[in-house]
Amino acid sequence: MRLANIEESGVTVPPDGCAHAACPGAATPHPPYRILLHHDGQAYVAEVPELPSCRGVGETRADALAAAEQAMATWLQETRVSGAALPALLAPAELARNIRERLAAACPEQMPVPRMSPVKLLLVKKFGKMSNRELAGRIGLSGRDAPTMLSAAASGKGTRRARCAIALALNAPPSRLWPERPPEIGQDDDRLYLALRATADARPASPA
Repeated sequence: MRLANIEESGVTVPPDGCAHAACPGAATPHPPYRILLHHDGQAYVAEVPELPSCRGVGETRADALAAAEQAMATWLQETRVSGAALPALLAPAELARNIRERLAAACPEQMPVPRMSPVKLLLVKKFGKMSNRELAGRIGLSGRDAPTMLSAAASGKGTRRARCAIALALNAPPSRLWPERPPEIGQDDDRLYLALRATADARPASPA
């Protein structure tokens, strides 16, 4: 998979066919959304990481890019009519992660299998295989840095709050999940874990 350049993709094609120009009635120009182009073994696939469901498939690169640009034009038109805000370009780290995930889905046999920490394996066993962002949401971590917080905490690093969120989700004290941590840190983690658990247990049950 690679990033299609401007010559190949023609950058973003807005609904009215103009590139890098504001459409009539629009307050700002459309961002130059990027297109990821790869061959899945059967056809060329062009995907737009910032725009949900915008992709094109074709026998040639040109066909796939043209189909993706048409999907983008439709998506942008519908978004503009609805009055919703247009998605911002992904940050470099998020784009790189997006590319890795799409490569893994397109060519799983060519991608190295990442090593999971024992705690991350426990989370996957309990909640199923999902992205770090989805998994972070399941255990109560939110915000732009939630996936990074989850990854660091699962390996025993990161913030105490994130470690305790994982411990609560797994119903196990932090000192048991990360026995290699210094005893004083484990004790502090356990105290916060017990306090959070007591608070959660004291909440009234939600009505069915």
